[in-house]
Amino acid sequence: RPEVPLTNKTIYAQGLTYRYSQVDLEDFLKEGVVPIAQDPEQGTYIIVQGLTTWRKDTNPMRRKLQGVSIRDYLTRKLRLYTKKFVGAVGDSTTVESILNAVETALAEEVRGGRNPEGVLPPGTGPDGEPEPAYKNITAVFDGIELVAVEFEAHPVGEVAYITVTAFLTPTRIVRSA
Repeated sequence: RPEVPLTNKTIYAQGLTYRYSQVDLEDFLKEGVVPIAQDPEQGTYIIVQGLTTWRKDTNPMRRKLQGVSIRDYLTRKLRLYTKKFVGAVGDSTTVESILNAVETALAEEVRGGRNPEGVLPPGTGPDGEPEPAYKNITAVFDGIELVAVEFEAHPVGEVAYITVTAFLTPTRIVRSA
C-alpha cells in the first residue's frame, strides 16, 4: 500500500561487511540515498529511512518515498476517474462532472472508521480547528483542450523517530527509629 513507509522495514542483504556510523548514515540521508543498517537486536538489515532523491525543497511529501507513493497513487486514481471525460464536449457541465469525479475519488481515500486504510486523514489546523482530509478542489478548462485539476490534501505521515523525555525529580526520604 502506498501509505506504508519503508523506514525500519527488514531488507535482505548479503555480503555487507562495513558497519556505517551514525554520521555516515546522516550523510547518506542528506544526499538522498536510502541507506540500510544492521539491526544488532535482530541480526538483520533495516532501511534507515525511505526517501527519494528529490531535494528541491524540504517538503517531506516530496522527500519521503512514502509521500511520493501517495501522490502517485492519488494521481493515478484521479486519472482513472476522469479518463471517461477525455473527448467530451468542453463546457461547464463537463467541468463540473470532472470536479465531482475528483471529489468522489478523494472522498474514497479519507481515513477513518469505515476506511482504516485511507491515505488522507482529517486533522487539526494550526489554529486548533478541524481540518478536512482534502480541500480547495478546482477544475479549470482553458477553452481549447485542457482541464487543469488542482487540490490540496493531507496524506498520512510516517513515524520515523520517537523521542522520549524523562522528567526526574528527587524525592525526600525520611527514616526514623
